[in-house]
Amino acid sequence: MKKSMLAVGALLMSVVSLSADTFYTDSIPPYSQFTYTIEGSYGDRITVAVSGDGSTDLDLYAVDGGGNIMVSSRSYGDDEEVTWTVTGSGTFRVTLVNRGTWHNNFRIGFRVR
Repeated sequence: MKKSMLAVGALLMSVVSLSADTFYTDSIPPYSQFTYTIEGSYGDRITVAVSGDGSTDLDLYAVDGGGNIMVSSRSYGDDEEVTWTVTGSGTFRVTLVNRGTWHNNFRIGFRVR
């Protein structure tokens, strides 16, 4: 079974099985961002979804190793989802941005197939 590393900032959070879903619950302060790092292999299909508590606008961005935004979800709510297929193995960053004036309690899920 393939494995992938998932990190939040510089803190290693978990080893994620590519055939399983992984979820975390957290709270993001106003006008701030959290960055998650995930390793992907060629052909992996990665989906990241976030669902907030409804108090603020959350946005989600997936960035490749070169700093290019590959896909984003920027609605006016706090339910967002991005999906991409890995075309070159490497490390990818997923950034969650809180654009509101309140903390947002959210749940974020990672799926790699």
